[in-house]
Amino acid sequence: MMSSKDLCSIERLAEILPYVDGLKIEGRSKSEYYVGSTVTAYRHVRDAIIDEKPIDEALKQLVYDMPHRPYWDGFLFNSIRSAPDGEENNLGDESYLEDGDAGVTKTIS
Repeated sequence: MMSSKDLCSIERLAEILPYVDGLKIEGRSKSEYYVGSTVTAYRHVRDAIIDEKPIDEALKQLVYDMPHRPYWDGFLFNSIRSAPDGEENNLGDESYLEDGDAGVTKTIS
């Protein structure tokens, strides 16, 4: 499924980091400025969380200051019912889903 919004999880990075070994920044159709700013912001926040140091809000703000499509934090923290406006119809029949079915159900160790 393609989304009309960009995934942005910088606000939830502390919740994600214990479960991942790496982060992928999508930049195929983005400018060098977008990719560079995004990598700088995520790297700073990631390092600050790991090193238990304060986050420089000006660096974190880089992801919001550049031109971008609307952000959302994807299905990782939202149910399938909270897809971006106009995208619910692309998901097919979801009547079989129970609350929480679209969330993280297994921790990878």
